[in-house]
Amino acid sequence: MRQILKSYWFWFYVTVAIISTIDFVDHVTRTDSYFSDIWLNWLLFTIASTISLCLTIYFTNIMTRNLFKRDNLIFQSISIILGLLTHVYLSGPIFDRLIFGQVTLDFFPTSTIFIAGLGIFYVVRLLTYIMTKNLN
Repeated sequence: MRQILKSYWFWFYVTVAIISTIDFVDHVTRTDSYFSDIWLNWLLFTIASTISLCLTIYFTNIMTRNLFKRDNLIFQSISIILGLLTHVYLSGPIFDRLIFGQVTLDFFPTSTIFIAGLGIFYVVRLLTYIMTKNLN
């Protein structure tokens, strides 16, 4: 258990889950939100999207590590980018149509999404490194 708590991947996934929770709450608590009336659908979409995003990043990271016999920041960054692309082009639209019964959401790959995703990973990785260095 202690080893898991030292893992930057663990804290990255926790951070993604927290951000998804904040996004869910934000969407259902706005007074003029379409999603406040269908909050259960939005909750299901949020959970499904978050899990699929994290699993895509996880398995892509394992595949690149096994394929190239290396585990470094570049391959981890590629895994995050591929996870985000998969969400924007594949899993997001699929869950949108399955859960809402129609196309409700717009999925566009913007540079902000990739900068935010990579930025969160780099910050979490740096903070985890600092904390584990200071605790040892």
